[in-house]
Amino acid sequence: MAFAAAGASRLSLIARSLENLNTTKHLVEKGGFGQIDVSDSISVKKFFENNMTAPIDILVNSAAQEKPGATAIMTGSMGTDYVTEGWSAYQSGKTSINRIAEFVDAEYGSKGIRSFAYHPGNTWTGMVNGRVPSDLEPLFKDTVELSGGFAVWLTTEKTSSLKGRYVAATWDVEELESIKESILGSDLLKTRVIGGAG
Repeated sequence: MAFAAAGASRLSLIARSLENLNTTKHLVEKGGFGQIDVSDSISVKKFFENNMTAPIDILVNSAAQEKPGATAIMTGSMGTDYVTEGWSAYQSGKTSINRIAEFVDAEYGSKGIRSFAYHPGNTWTGMVNGRVPSDLEPLFKDTVELSGGFAVWLTTEKTSSLKGRYVAATWDVEELESIKESILGSDLLKTRVIGGAG
């Protein structure tokens, strides 16, 4: 909704279920709309062949098509900072997104592709319901407006110091802008193994 409010001329929405899309379908006047399984290459290819008649400028959580000036916003998680029993598949997968964003920047940044591993905040979604320990439920208080607004901000030139890095919608954007020299100078907000022998 934030991209629609920001004046995007074309939106294509995909989700794991059509039910999730029905609440936002009215925002899409032009663009794609449908169910897609991003783990199924045939499903992804079919969606793009049937719906994508214009180049992609901003991509959130899918595989990017190379286009100068495009922004790839990959949905990561603050879970990459922790080890939670029973969440190994989820947290390992989200950790890999941090690295993928970095590789996209290394391989395509010079061609104008911008990439971010983006934690959208702790919003209560169907994926969370019934899967989060009850003692963690109070943490899920962030709004979809916060998530969307931050994603729109990532498409601006103010975020050039954050390309190829992990970012979180819950962070203060003015503070991020004020510490950009530290982020670049110390190569912060990237997944690394710290320490070692020899």
